[in-house]
Parts: sequence; C-alpha cells; structure tokens
Amino acid sequence: MSSIIEVGTAGGPVRVFLVREALHVWVITGDREVGPKLADVLISSTEEVLISNKLAEEFGIVLLAIGSGKWRFIDDPPDKVRYSEKPQYW
Repeated sequence: MSSIIEVGTAGGPVRVFLVREALHVWVITGDREVGPKLADVLISSTEEVLISNKLAEEFGIVLLAIGSGKWRFIDDPPDKVRYSEKPQYW
C-alpha cells in the first residue's frame, strides 16, 4: 500500500509517494553482487534514482569522495576505488 508524504529537499518541500518494503535491491559491480536488501521506495516525478544513507550502510558502501563519486565496499582492500554510475532518470 502506498501513501503520499511530504519530504524536505534543497528546493523546498515536495510531495512523493511512499511504498514500504516495495522491492529487493542489489548492488552489482563488475566483480561482485551484494544483496538483496528489502527497501522502501519514494517515487518522485522530478528526481534521479538515489539510495538512502541507511541502505548504503546495509550494503557496506563506504564513501571516499562524494563529489567525484568515489566509493568502496567496507570489505574491499584499502586501495580499491569504485566509481558511481551515471544517474538514471525514469
């Protein structure tokens, strides 16, 4: 079941659809697959696909340089650097 909620954004409050425990999510890279994790979904008509801090932590994602999209899994070697994918708009 979905509901409409208001969330705060950099551009001000926005109304979005919230669907709790709506889908299973994986992180798939060239050398591994992590998941599934059960996730809530927020549906907005104006935003790209994002994951929450909580979901990123559940996947073991460690941010190295946010602006340039550098990250790694918590159990990757310290010198392993991964890069964000391009945004997806649906």
